[in-house]
Amino acid sequence: MKTTVNAEIAKYALVLTVPFQSVGVTVGKTYPILKNEFDGEMYVTDDEGRQNSGALMMCETMLFV
Repeated sequence: MKTTVNAEIAKYALVLTVPFQSVGVTVGKTYPILKNEFDGEMYVTDDEGRQNSGALMMCETMLFV
C-alpha cells in the first residue's frame, strides 16, 4: 500500500498512538476508512463494532491509499 497525507483519498488508517483506552481502537491495527453516506463524515469501525469518527481525529495515524 502507498501512504498519503490526503485524508480525502485515504482508504486505510494504521493507528500509531492512542491518547486513552476508551477510544476503541488498537495501536498497530489497520482499519478501513469508511464514509457516512448522509454527510460524508469519515469513520472507522472500531474494535467494538461502532462507527467511530473520533478515533481518526484523536489518534495519530498513518494513512494509506
